[in-house]
This record gives sequence, structure tokens and C-alpha cells, in this order.
Amino acid sequence: METALAALLPFFDAARSSATPLALATLISTQGSTYRKSGAQMLIAADGDYAGLLSGGCLEGDLREHARTVIATGLMKIVSYDMLGPDEELWGLGSGCEGAMEIVLQRVSSAEDWQPLRSLKELIGAGDRAIVTQLLTSAPQKSNSSHHGALSIWRVAPGSMQPKLHESLVTPTTDLDVWSHTSAKLAQDLSVGEFTAPILRELDLGRLIALPYSAAPSLLLLGAGPDARPLARLAHFMDWRITVCDHRATMLDAAAFPPGSQLLCGSAESLRLRLDPARYNAVVIMSHHLTSDRHYLRALAAAPAGYTGLLGPASRRDKLLQGLTLSEVAALRHCLRAPVGLDLGGRNPEAIALAIVADVQSFLHHRRA
Repeated sequence: METALAALLPFFDAARSSATPLALATLISTQGSTYRKSGAQMLIAADGDYAGLLSGGCLEGDLREHARTVIATGLMKIVSYDMLGPDEELWGLGSGCEGAMEIVLQRVSSAEDWQPLRSLKELIGAGDRAIVTQLLTSAPQKSNSSHHGALSIWRVAPGSMQPKLHESLVTPTTDLDVWSHTSAKLAQDLSVGEFTAPILRELDLGRLIALPYSAAPSLLLLGAGPDARPLARLAHFMDWRITVCDHRATMLDAAAFPPGSQLLCGSAESLRLRLDPARYNAVVIMSHHLTSDRHYLRALAAAPAGYTGLLGPASRRDKLLQGLTLSEVAALRHCLRAPVGLDLGGRNPEAIALAIVADVQSFLHHRRA
């Protein structure tokens, strides 16, 4: 899923606190070469201010004009940009992207009870996954369209593939039976897949979209030394959730880590009593303390994270693994990356942080970097 919801929430929170209506723009389909792919979103205010990007900046100016209309009328609007033809540079926007994009804009304001972003913020903030199913139409509220305004928000609990209806927003004339069945089927189809790409379907009911949302990736740093700080800052820039653990209280200086980081002090032996490492997308061991790192590896062998990185050279890795049992080493075999990070060059803490974040990013998106 292309959407980075965390990057939009500060803008949404500020607008909601000042009762400023917004337009939510969602990229629903693409063809050819495009800057972003289906599912990408941005928020646009009537004054032209915005958060997020759907292109490299070549479409946003035109989108702001459409957003003003959507905010003023409350009507959903679908706009298309075709940059595939040979005349695009002369008569079009001149972007040279050689792609086509279809974007839906909808108002998010107090009139809509700030949905769907209000519920999405609640669900994602709690660590759940979410799915929004919506009928795409620009029919006015008082039209004879019996399905206008159909939107449902589904919650998918951690470890589950069964969506539960969180909230449904429909007009009084909506055919509830038809919408409920169709929306539930879309949500179920999406929740059992890889949960990354939106679904767009043409059905008798109309044109429907199902958009998946996941909580921001979570990174657990086991060690709070000076080289953990640039790694935490770069992860924060990527909108990842950060937890830092260390047995040395003096290392856990809140001012040295990004705002919102969870800082925990305790011995490495007690890690499993305080946290479940398996709940994190990525774990990096970097305490520079052999005994602590060995305890961390034992805890991770019992509850492996998808990505487990160990800072230090191969000789240090081998020394640590020699202190583990054969079953512990076997449990770590498929997730341990040691030395951690891509071989990008550079040995200073910032370069190492970049190498680690790049490696985690490729892992999260199933890419071979």
C-alpha cells in the first residue's frame, strides 16, 4: 500500500482542531510510469496548503483547484491525468512522466464527522490494520442514487485475517443489505491477501474501492549508544514507530531521541518479560556489550522478529552464536542479518544508520536490495 497515513496525520490534526475542511485525494489507478502508485494519498486545504504527494509536484497545482470545488460542494470528484500520448508535452502538463493516473477527491470535515481519517487514526494508533470500502460516486446528497455515500471502515486485529465492522456511514436511502454484503466481501478479500494493494472493482452496485491501511512499521533498537541515535532519527523521518531498550539508564536520554520514541530501561535478560520482540517489524541489536547481546539473541530466538539485525563484524557474530544452543541458532538462521545493513560504503554512524534503514525498507517491501 502506497499510503503513508502517519505523514498526513499532523496536517489532519491541525485542520480538525481549527475546524478547517480538507479534501482527501486518493490515487485509485495508474497506467505506465507514475511517481506514486495506487493507494497513495494526500490532503489539501482550500487555501492550497497540503500534505503528501501524488506526483513529483507536476499535478498538485491542478489538484488544488479541484480540491477547492470538492471542499465547497461536498461532492466527491474523480479526475484523470493522461500523460501517455505524444502531445502531452505540448498540450498537457509537460511532466514527461509517460503515465496515466486516476484520482478521487472527497471532503473530510465536521460535516462528514472527519471520516474516514478519524477512525483510521484511532485504529492505526492502536496497532490494528484497517480497511476502508467505499462507493465512488459524485451524486449529490439529495439525488435518487440509492447508494450514494456508502462507506465502511473495518478493523483487522493483529494476527487476524477476519475483518470486523468498525463504522459504517451511509445515507438513509442506501440499500443496506446490498452494501453490507458487498463491502464485507471486499474487506474479506483484502484481509486474506498480502494486505498491500487496494482493490478497485466495477460491480452492479457501482464502482467500489477497498483501501488497506497498516500501522507504521515498528523498529526495536536494543542498545541506546551514540550510533543508535542517528538510526532512530532516520527511522523517525521514515515515520516508523521506535522503541529503544538499554540496561544503562544514562544512555536513555529523551532529548537524544526523536519525539514519540518509547525508551525502556532494563536488563537484557528481562527483555521477554517486558516486550514481545515478535510484534516488531524489525529489531536491531547494537548494545556493544557481548553479554547483553547474547541475552538479546536468546530472547529473539524464542520470539523471532521478521528482521533481526546484529551490529558488528562477522567475527563478533560468530563469537556470540557460539554461546547459544543449536536450537537457538537454528531459530535465528532465517531472520538474522549479521553484519546488519546494506553494503553502501561509509563507516560513520550516519552511514551505518542509512545502510540499516535501507535494508529494513527493502525487507518490508519484499525487495532484493
